[in-house]
Amino acid sequence: MPIRAITFDFWSTLFSYTDEGGARQLVRIKALAHATRRSYRAAADAIEAAQAAQVLHHLDELRTMDALDAVRAALEYLSVEVSEECERDLARVFARAILRYPVTPIEGGLDAVAAARRRCRVGLISDTGLSPGRYLRRILREHGFLDYLQAAVFSDEAGAAKPSPRVFEQAARKLQVRPSEMLHIGDLESSDIEGAHGVGAQAALFAAENAMYAASTTAEYTFHSWDAFIAALPEIVDGESPEGGGSARDE
Repeated sequence: MPIRAITFDFWSTLFSYTDEGGARQLVRIKALAHATRRSYRAAADAIEAAQAAQVLHHLDELRTMDALDAVRAALEYLSVEVSEECERDLARVFARAILRYPVTPIEGGLDAVAAARRRCRVGLISDTGLSPGRYLRRILREHGFLDYLQAAVFSDEAGAAKPSPRVFEQAARKLQVRPSEMLHIGDLESSDIEGAHGVGAQAALFAAENAMYAASTTAEYTFHSWDAFIAALPEIVDGESPEGGGSARDE
């Protein structure tokens, strides 16, 4: 089946997951400590526990918890009750930390999205957590990605998370293609690769920042840089030989 649309993951694919110096996390720790009158250490432990609960919830429910869910999980860990208004205020702080200390685009990512858009339809499928889709969308706009993306599906807005078929099928509908006509690119085997394969789409592992699955992936393609992806686009979309010969599957 020819590829008519390419979707990209956000985290560790187009944008780095790193939090330099833990700046975003420190904002959340300080806010929680102040609201609960607990130590920074206790607040940090509570947020860590909440984020662990987020991971389990994602695995069990194929849905992502949002910032308010995380706040409530942290408060439960601390055995502290606060007003609903305080919960909402803390959730806003948790969510907006990414705007105060923004994430960094991965080198070549914008060029890759632009190159893909010149050949086919282009979209994004991303799980969210403390940072909601509306803020990730703002970051995409600020860095020029929305100029090329024709659809963006975020787990908090879709009500489901990768590898649920729901998010891939929603992206396919927005891009007006069949799932089997899509290639999805991401860094996680269990969500990006298996999720794409689950709806009959092809998959590419992007291993520049997260190479954990590079030796064992079931993806049709593996890329260690966006330059390698751009060179492989003629083969991926049009079935032409990639620049320099060889197969993109061996990148």
